[in-house]
Amino acid sequence: MSRVGVDAQIVAILAVHNRCASTMRALAALATGASLSQTTLHAIVVNDGSTDETTQCLLTFDGLKISIIDGDGTWYWAQSMARAEAEALAALTSSDPSWILWLNDDVDLDDDAIERLLEIAATHPHRIIVGSTRDNASGAVTYGGLDRRGVHPLAYALVDPPSDEPRAVDSFNGNIVLVPVDVALVIGGIDGGYAHGLADIDYGWRACEAGTPALLAPGTFGTCERNPPPPRESTLKRWRRFISIKGGGHPASMRRFLRKVRPRTWPLWWLSTYAKWWLLWPLRALRASR
Repeated sequence: MSRVGVDAQIVAILAVHNRCASTMRALAALATGASLSQTTLHAIVVNDGSTDETTQCLLTFDGLKISIIDGDGTWYWAQSMARAEAEALAALTSSDPSWILWLNDDVDLDDDAIERLLEIAATHPHRIIVGSTRDNASGAVTYGGLDRRGVHPLAYALVDPPSDEPRAVDSFNGNIVLVPVDVALVIGGIDGGYAHGLADIDYGWRACEAGTPALLAPGTFGTCERNPPPPRESTLKRWRRFISIKGGGHPASMRRFLRKVRPRTWPLWWLSTYAKWWLLWPLRALRASR
């Protein structure tokens, strides 16, 4: 195994909200992975206004050093992760081998996930390493690296992980991502100005713009189920969910991303997103009724 040195440090950052059971599993897996890889690991958890038992679970968790940042319930993923990353960068320096590990709290990491990520990091320094997740039942890839597919600036498609050597990708989902501190300082941090989604895709796009596209690691590194399909509901309810804070078409977040990648033509792409949704709605409704 390629070693990164006894001084290697990882700060894991997680955004959590009302998912105590999965959060505890994620932290327990981090503790196991740190022990097996003999790596110093510290977790920074943003508890964004949880109203279940998450707060007490975090306070009583044993086996891993945890720092807790309390949110007010309106930070969602992007702002929560941005705040956690800022604290991580303040605690780490680029003088020693150091990384920030993004981890979703619904990911069940494989026991050797951290060890394998560090092996790849050792042979590909100064590069972001993306780990894919799989469905627990079918084994199908659920999240990971993304490549551009289509003309729309947000037309990304999931990439099957390679079997042997890492490969460059155009962007990524933020479920399992290992970011070297020196790269994070160059890219400029997670953009907390997004409402919830798109901050991870934005980060991957900026990595490409900086000339160091993220690398998708071979294989998978844990399980994470896809979000369940939407329920059968009225057109208006589906539209409201699409443009909601956690929806794929949240107008402010969409505008924020498009203005970065298409500064001159972004209004056309922004409008076309919603026009396409309405134009394709009858087809989606037909498929849902079958």
